[in-house]
Amino acid sequence: MLVSDSSTPIAVPLSLHTPLVAMLGCQYPIICAGMGGVARAELAAAVSEAGGFGCMGMVRESAQFIRAQIEQYRALSARPFAVNIVPAATAPELLEQQIATLIEMKVTAVCLFWDVQSEVVQRFKGAGITVIHQVGSVADADKALAAGVDILIVQGVDAGGHVWATQSVYSLLPEICRNSKVPVVAAGGIATGQAIAAAMLLGAQGVSCGTAFLATFESNAHSYHKQRVLEASADDTLYTTKFHINWPDDAPVRVLRNSVTETSTAEQCDSAQRVKIGEQDGQPVFLFATDSPLRGASGELEKMALYAGRSCGEIKELCSAAQRVQRLVKETVQSLQRLATDQAPTADPESVSEVSSSPCMADQFSGDYSGHCDDEELFGFIAQLLEAERAVAKVCGFSMGQAGTSYRHDLLLRIHSDATENCEALAQCIEMLGKQTTSAIGSDFAKCMAINGFIARMQYIRNDQDEVIQNISEILPRVGNAQIFDELKKIRDRHRGNIELLDLLLK
Repeated sequence: MLVSDSSTPIAVPLSLHTPLVAMLGCQYPIICAGMGGVARAELAAAVSEAGGFGCMGMVRESAQFIRAQIEQYRALSARPFAVNIVPAATAPELLEQQIATLIEMKVTAVCLFWDVQSEVVQRFKGAGITVIHQVGSVADADKALAAGVDILIVQGVDAGGHVWATQSVYSLLPEICRNSKVPVVAAGGIATGQAIAAAMLLGAQGVSCGTAFLATFESNAHSYHKQRVLEASADDTLYTTKFHINWPDDAPVRVLRNSVTETSTAEQCDSAQRVKIGEQDGQPVFLFATDSPLRGASGELEKMALYAGRSCGEIKELCSAAQRVQRLVKETVQSLQRLATDQAPTADPESVSEVSSSPCMADQFSGDYSGHCDDEELFGFIAQLLEAERAVAKVCGFSMGQAGTSYRHDLLLRIHSDATENCEALAQCIEMLGKQTTSAIGSDFAKCMAINGFIARMQYIRNDQDEVIQNISEILPRVGNAQIFDELKKIRDRHRGNIELLDLLLK
């Protein structure tokens, strides 16, 4: 089993007040992605009022509509915000009108996407507007920096909607952050505090979330789209070029699987004939169009582009944008504290209830029942296990950048999530025993991190899992506290699940 030592603390960013926050004028480094049609004034203002940074998606919208949305935002919030436009997907005349309107309205910031157009960047910078640019590769990051952008959003392939990347954001972040002199924001498959903490550990100063805010009351997405997101898992998403009308050729998107993605042929997708499948905002929606269903949309909604990132599996309830922000902030702070060697996780006293001694449940396990262990023995076991779980969580957190593929990253993120959940449970168990946690961390953390190869490091963790399971199984029949018994049993089951994940990762 992993055991504790007094190794030199590793710096972990505990504050969410990054330079990005000061630059944008918000409270938390959480940006609402500028989702076209979905992120309008109501959603952007709600995110900003909750302490995040609102961004309105205005791709291909008229100058009049953009002006009206800016005015509506300002009626709802006095906080800074951004407007997202996409030059490559906009006709030149309309793009010129959009730029002129944004400059005239003196918006705080603009967010640009797709290819880097230096002249557009300079137009906005010349007007004193902060320029944010979303990129999907190291090469595009270099181009954006050369053009003079103020903030980079690094998008990973797990993102929903239009995807400019081919790699996981966690594999892109280290190199881009290392070479960037401006704040870097992570995007793509991020919908939990654990994911945000991982991004910050890799150098990001904040995150941009799309799917997490699409599934809120204030988003302008159709209720059908929201419900599909809530019901989906990561594997229900698809990276495809089938939805292409109104965007440059070969522009991939990530959507939820539907009848169009599963049955349409290449010939049908390439057909010049426009087939109307619905209406929204007074305009027709055509088969294979990039339009996602918005409020008030009618027609065959199931056949429309149902954008969702691979983080959709983490989103299981509809809530307000403020609740989403608050949850993300709370989870991020907790995750960063758990990873910091000078911060010990503590249980919420109000969440701990009185428990009585449980009956012997030894029949659920192998081995003979030999009497309950006393509190000191149980505390010693749990404290050592907590140190071990901290080590696993930290190893996973620091290894995400080496995962290489989004598939491996997803598996590692799930193992990391389990380890952090185990830490919370064990800290609560220690409080039930009337003891105090320490900041000690398992010595195998240093040993694991000394292994340079990702696969070899994961194999080291895998080899430890059976011993942890065996140790928990041996003590369980002797645990008389019902709540602690249940928590240890859950932890053992999570380790069994992690063995399966690690075996998949090591294939």
